[in-house]
Amino acid sequence: MSYKITITNSDLTTSEFNANYNETILTAALNAGLAMPHSCNLGVCGACKCKLVKGEVVHQDYNPLALTDDQLASNMILACRAIAKKDSEIELLKPASGIFLTKVYTINKLENSMILKLKLIAKTPFNILPGQYIEVSYKNITRCYSVANLPNHDGFIELYIRRNKGGALSEILWNQLEIGDSLRVKGPFGNFTLRKQYPSPIFMACTGTGFAPIKALIQAIIYRADDKENLNTSYSPDAKPKVILIWGNSQLDFEYWQETLLQLQESKTIDLSIHLCSRKGFSKFASHIANSINYYQGSIVEFISSNHDDLREYMVYTCGNQDTISKIKQLATQLGVCQNNFFADTFLPLTS
Repeated sequence: MSYKITITNSDLTTSEFNANYNETILTAALNAGLAMPHSCNLGVCGACKCKLVKGEVVHQDYNPLALTDDQLASNMILACRAIAKKDSEIELLKPASGIFLTKVYTINKLENSMILKLKLIAKTPFNILPGQYIEVSYKNITRCYSVANLPNHDGFIELYIRRNKGGALSEILWNQLEIGDSLRVKGPFGNFTLRKQYPSPIFMACTGTGFAPIKALIQAIIYRADDKENLNTSYSPDAKPKVILIWGNSQLDFEYWQETLLQLQESKTIDLSIHLCSRKGFSKFASHIANSINYYQGSIVEFISSNHDDLREYMVYTCGNQDTISKIKQLATQLGVCQNNFFADTFLPLTS
């Protein structure tokens, strides 16, 4: 059984798709090829908040800070937790975003991923917060990618993209994109950002290209502590933030990013410990890994379970594939992390 969902965008255009009886509206929209605003997919961030105009939905569990009782009473819903119970009409909120034209500046291909560096063409400010994502359009195909740097500082956008074989856009980017090509980007979107006040220590865990927004967040913490830029935050320079980074990925990707990791770690204004996890181990690349970086054979969930028994004092940021992030959320809850201190950005698989 499925229900027809009609979505009205902020520009008054409409889209229709079917949602299965046990499928969230967000998952159904993404599977239909629609670039619907979202971030955590766990009912934590509120990025997918929209208005139910007609119909009926039920919500899976969510953080009440992401959707207050007053908002719920005003027919607001979280698309990532809402399941339709009849044909429904949804109205998207008007995003505070813009459309920008970029040119491809560099392309670096790794084993199953690529790093794109895009140059913003217009002089219009691209006001993005660290951790947010953008929509990228190329040859009439649009997908969402997290930004891996701080574009406000140098006019470049860095993207870290997983190559999904058979993927509608990633395969085209991998096989056809060339330096100098134009890409249209729209954004920014998402609430996977640093909170104005945060305790130390900070716990960050990611898989694969989920390192992209995590990297931007760490850079932002360093800028906060260095007091070089005003990022609309309220960090106290009296404390040196302790940051733990746990990253699960392939060995070739680790080798490419090692210099960047060392540069982050060498900052004198934060205490950053780095733990790299790979199921295949590191025997082939152990000689290339810096002594200051720790490595672990196994998954990041296994690493956390084996090395941490209490995370009550931590603020947790995690990004990556849906299955792993769900396991981390469950584990973090067991280890004492309160719901308000857990922030996630989940990459959802698309079927088209």
